[in-house]
Amino acid sequence: MQLTRDKFVPLIDVSEQKNLSKLVRIDKSTKFELSFNAQTDTKGYICDKNDSTEVTGYQPELPEEIILDNTNPLFKFMFEYAKKFPIGTACNVPVVLGIPSMTTGATTDAILWQEASIIIDTLNTVDGTLSFKIGLNGTPKMGTLTGLGTDNVKFSPASGVAA
Repeated sequence: MQLTRDKFVPLIDVSEQKNLSKLVRIDKSTKFELSFNAQTDTKGYICDKNDSTEVTGYQPELPEEIILDNTNPLFKFMFEYAKKFPIGTACNVPVVLGIPSMTTGATTDAILWQEASIIIDTLNTVDGTLSFKIGLNGTPKMGTLTGLGTDNVKFSPASGVAA
């Protein structure tokens, strides 16, 4: 089955408590390019003709944007967030990426980054967008997503995984 762009759903926790109680979809965006940003270490051993590269980790990032629409819940959150010029841990916001089930194609699987960093980039009034980057920090947690398309979206950690 074809997995289309609407099956990959990024959501930001807009609750004051940052406890996953208010997940809002990044909806009115024309951008979705998840960069895995593999971190590598290359060594040139004297016994080998070619260098060896080892993947040591990842620093995933999701550049995004939202249209300037004061009725859009995510824009309201992002604009208030931007006006605070957050730094340090004030930039940490839980982010969930809903992904399609490889069995059904429905967006029921999910990955949670509890301490993702939202970095405001550009307010472009000509194009009508607010662009930002989401640094997907720390250890991702696998789980499931329910309530997509409602005001009650919930992430549930996979068995044996704490949220």
